[in-house]
Amino acid sequence: MDLPRINNVSYLVSLQNPYKEAIVIPQNLRRCDIRVCETASIGLGRNRNNSIINSIGDILLIADDDLVYTEERLLSVMRVFESHPELDFATFRYEGGDNKHYPDFEFDLAVEPKGYYITSFEIALRRKSLLESLKFSDIIGVGNNVFGAGEENLFVYRIIRAGMKGRFFPLTIVHHPGLTTGCRQASLSSLRGQGNWLRLRYGTIMGYLRLIRDIPRRNAPWYKSFFFMTQGFILSYYYFTKDGIDKQKKITRHLDEQSL
Repeated sequence: MDLPRINNVSYLVSLQNPYKEAIVIPQNLRRCDIRVCETASIGLGRNRNNSIINSIGDILLIADDDLVYTEERLLSVMRVFESHPELDFATFRYEGGDNKHYPDFEFDLAVEPKGYYITSFEIALRRKSLLESLKFSDIIGVGNNVFGAGEENLFVYRIIRAGMKGRFFPLTIVHHPGLTTGCRQASLSSLRGQGNWLRLRYGTIMGYLRLIRDIPRRNAPWYKSFFFMTQGFILSYYYFTKDGIDKQKKITRHLDEQSL
């Protein structure tokens, strides 16, 4: 990534290295405004948490490793928080191969308009507002065999339930070339993740009705979407409280990526 050099902006690279391999940091990351921290963890949720723990900025902007930023777009995120001191977090827009559609107006994230959904690298947070207990789930996201998607939705759900104030702004802050995970062929774990999120967000009855409605929208055969989204919906009761917090007692039976 070609990260722009900007006053008062620094970058943190959280590198997951569970096998303790020797790491050579690329020359383009050897800069005073870029920090690289290693973690032995596996899974996207744990990597996001490692990033938050090691961050030092006042405003934290979640990123991925294939994004294109510009100075003006990063500064626009800072200006939003400067002009809205009451906000704890905000979401924005990105452009790219997904052709994702957004509302053209601002709104409170506690009351999302129909059809809106969050992508992780649209989220920016005020660091001092984020309680230590509020973090990404350890068991959701790419790299997890049970729930392979929905980590950003659950994270925002948690912080809103905890009383944090968030708002969407129709500002494009980054370019994402190609397709995001949610727009590619759906894995079994990502289908479970969608079922889990629908149960948490809408409850048992409305959640399952939405699950049935959403099946044709998934990039997988109908029978596979139905089976694994329903499986994720049911497993959700065992893994999460109604506030979306990880339960201590979890199912230990292995769930793999084998197809039916």
